[in-house]
Amino acid sequence: MLFFTYFIFLFTDFVVDIKIRYKLGFWFICLIGFIFLFNLSLISASMYNDALFDNKKNKAVEAWKNFEELKVKMAEFLVNEANQKAVRMYGTERAAKKNKLTIDQQTD
Repeated sequence: MLFFTYFIFLFTDFVVDIKIRYKLGFWFICLIGFIFLFNLSLISASMYNDALFDNKKNKAVEAWKNFEELKVKMAEFLVNEANQKAVRMYGTERAAKKNKLTIDQQTD
């Protein structure tokens, strides 16, 4: 930053030649513009990375919800399958109800 304050002194009457003063002003504006664009690109890259991370996070949360739903469906399927097997083994619905499993009993 001290370098930039030196540039500002060059825009005064310390530099007698007007053409040199204008050239220094042009390079000073170019330098400030480059720094501005560099900082803007860093901010844009940071925003892009944050958006990408949020997108990945949302996909992972959605996948976890789908997994939980699938796990519940699998548990219900296993309970129904066990009940059907009990009906086949004992031959009646009453026996199946007597030996009926619940999802809570199966997951324990």
